[in-house]
Amino acid sequence: MEPLITLVAVTGLLLLAGVLGAARTVRRPVIALRGGLAAMFALTGSAHFVGMREEVVAMVPPALPCPGLLVTLSGIAEIGCAVALLRRRTARPAAAVLSVLLVVLFPANVHAAGGDVPWWDRLGPRTAQQVLFLAATVTVLVRHRAGPARWTVRAAAGGGDRSVPVPAWSLPARSGTGGPRTARTGTVRTGTVRTGTGIGTDKSGTSGSRTEMPGTER
Repeated sequence: MEPLITLVAVTGLLLLAGVLGAARTVRRPVIALRGGLAAMFALTGSAHFVGMREEVVAMVPPALPCPGLLVTLSGIAEIGCAVALLRRRTARPAAAVLSVLLVVLFPANVHAAGGDVPWWDRLGPRTAQQVLFLAATVTVLVRHRAGPARWTVRAAAGGGDRSVPVPAWSLPARSGTGGPRTARTGTVRTGTVRTGTGIGTDKSGTSGSRTEMPGTER
């Protein structure tokens, strides 16, 4: 039950922080879900080494050899994937590994559900939790995009051109349906006035150029 509580609590707190503006990077639900999964698997992975190691080893079906080694390897995988979930570029591979791990480790949950156990450790609740965890990892795998949400625009400054990275959240809303995203970018002139550059200037001493950008990450 503790993993489920951790997943729901951390994901909910991150979503709330994003809504209130306390964390700009957690504006998308899938990012909050990544944080919740990272906290949950950090908790379950650490249980493979401290606190509950004997109980986790006892969950391994008797038919499998070297239960201690299997618990150690799975704990390393869970902790490693928990860290990888926090990085945008490695979140999808981590979600894929964790999805496979949840399926592979399900027989251990079936074995642990036998005997005199609390109701939340019985097969029905355990199965429901595993399905929920698997749905969460698959959601990250499908909905998360690993590419950097940045584009490059051309700006004139100091008599030369330079590339300026633009974060996705600062781009204007898409107009119409389809077609490339467009945005106006501007730079302040420095140095002497240049003519014949092909860049229109206004009376305030600023220059602007219209730049087309590809679609943004949703």
